[in-house]
Amino acid sequence: MDQLDAQRQATLNEKRQLRLQSELLEQYNLHLHAMLLQQQQQLQQLKGDLASLAQSEQHALPLVHQMLNELTPFVARDLPFLSQERELRLQDLVQLLNRADMNLAEKYRQVLDAYQIEMEYGETIEAYQAMLNERQINFFRLDRTALYYQTLNAQQSALWDPATQQWQILSPTDNLSLRDAIAIAWERQAPRLLSLPVPPPSNHINKSES
Repeated sequence: MDQLDAQRQATLNEKRQLRLQSELLEQYNLHLHAMLLQQQQQLQQLKGDLASLAQSEQHALPLVHQMLNELTPFVARDLPFLSQERELRLQDLVQLLNRADMNLAEKYRQVLDAYQIEMEYGETIEAYQAMLNERQINFFRLDRTALYYQTLNAQQSALWDPATQQWQILSPTDNLSLRDAIAIAWERQAPRLLSLPVPPPSNHINKSES
């Protein structure tokens, strides 16, 4: 009798265990079904977003190319400062826009960065060394107002005249002022007010304080 009771109890426990497992499996299946429906909805939304993005890129990419096309002639007409650096930046942008492995957002960001750099040129002064007629000389840029050069021995300097596309030699007094302006740009002197010639609308050189 004891053995039969033990077998009966074991059978009941096994049935309870099987029933519990069946209920758990049913709940799990319901959970999976709900997750599958949710994933299918997300997949449909993602497909719609991708289609919308592709359509947006078709409209936005020509705009990015137009921005670069407008920037290129602007740089060509501008004062000839940092010419090699700026031309290389534009060439890199042309190659970037033609790359199929680069997304539109990155292309747009790079073009905007180029615009930002060009904008900053109009708000800053800068002194740097570069080659001119196979000579290493100092250049000084007064925002986008004027561009000057000075020989390394500070004996001669000139102002770029956009009207004639030529360099105009400066007077000894202006040469000294330019030497100080270059030193200020390189933070070798404290900033102070200087008088430098700037290119006017006509062929006459006017004086401007900077």
